[in-house]
Amino acid sequence: MHSRFDAFIRLRPPVSGELPLTHATDGFTLREVLDTDCLRTQECSVFGGERLVYCFLGRAAYRANADEPPNALLAYAPVYFVLKPSTNLLPKRVFPFDTGGFIKFQEAMHHRMVVADFSLDPGNDSGRRVIHVYFGSNRRYIDNEPNAEPEIPALAFEARGFHSLITDRQRNSYDDRVSAIEVQFDRDVPLPGLAEAVVLPSVLLDDPAIKAKFAEWGAQPLPYDLVARFKPVEYVSQIRTLIRDYLIGKGYLD
Repeated sequence: MHSRFDAFIRLRPPVSGELPLTHATDGFTLREVLDTDCLRTQECSVFGGERLVYCFLGRAAYRANADEPPNALLAYAPVYFVLKPSTNLLPKRVFPFDTGGFIKFQEAMHHRMVVADFSLDPGNDSGRRVIHVYFGSNRRYIDNEPNAEPEIPALAFEARGFHSLITDRQRNSYDDRVSAIEVQFDRDVPLPGLAEAVVLPSVLLDDPAIKAKFAEWGAQPLPYDLVARFKPVEYVSQIRTLIRDYLIGKGYLD
């Protein structure tokens, strides 16, 4: 059964051009990924303990270890994977926002609305349709610059609530994950031939085994400098710029 939000979105055309997916983790989990050549599913509390892999469309939106204090531990350093747009894996679910943060978004919604009211058809270019309606282009989506007045029917309350959410300029408890399109997979995601790029601390590239693994996958390293006693979340802005520049260089944001 389709949600009312999807009923609105599915009638709109997709934006021109595709975007890759991103997946956020840390140095500790990177070790496992290097051993297994895949992003492995993990138990999810939001969806009743299902094992899922979470990605976002285009944006480096998720903050791994966001609550960790300043430290000099490489294991906590953020690592982001950039995955090719077209995969052989059909998503389990697609949403227009980070479902884990929905409880913070409800100020823009009717109190009876739930996460499922915003589910999208995973096989219908739904993410690109959301971008077309609410942003107009992939570049504006990546830069989080929503359209001011999209045409939304009066009774499309979910669609209107989402627009109110992403155009909110007041101080509040949520960040840009309110408009980062979430893509879930219910199986491990293999990386050989699928990983385009990996953002990671430059010190890790001193390890020839890591360089060799990236070459095997066909992934371009996008290094950043690790600063001792930074909070892991303090790297997000730098990482966002690295990925944005990568997307521009590859022609994704034309």
